[in-house]
Amino acid sequence: MMTASEPSRPTFAATMRRWGPLALLLVIAIVVWTQWGDMLTFSAIGQQREYLSQQVSENFALALAAYAACYVVVVAVSLPGGAILTLVGGFLFGWLAGGLVTVFAATAGATVIFLVARSSIGSALAERAGPWLERLRQGFARDAVNYLLFLRLVPAFPFWLVNIAPALLGMDLPR
Repeated sequence: MMTASEPSRPTFAATMRRWGPLALLLVIAIVVWTQWGDMLTFSAIGQQREYLSQQVSENFALALAAYAACYVVVVAVSLPGGAILTLVGGFLFGWLAGGLVTVFAATAGATVIFLVARSSIGSALAERAGPWLERLRQGFARDAVNYLLFLRLVPAFPFWLVNIAPALLGMDLPR
């Protein structure tokens, strides 16, 4: 019998709700990187130029949707290769269509990793960071827009960190 002073163990459902999204993203990252990681290079894209151009001209909407899905996955699982994919989008679809789809796909992928970070690892990292994170969280709460702009526009911060930081600092998605 448990006493009031003993902590209760989380249920399986609670554990899966917390760690399931992170585990799923890790599995996807491993599969994608081991199966298709060598395809995200300039030389691999250059070797397939004719084939890719033909596929895009024959199936523009499908190619655009496939590109967007790939971009969302790369950003959501924080795989390297986002910069190469951005250039490939412009190469395949032109600067306007490629740029627009890239922005929307990057936003969708960033939203996925933000939600995963907030649900899975946010509280665990916050516990380890201690009072330092709390001071940063208070500053972030006072001026979140400027903090986010700084993180997004300064190229010193990796994209994955910029996507996870707001979740760790207690920010919510806009409604």
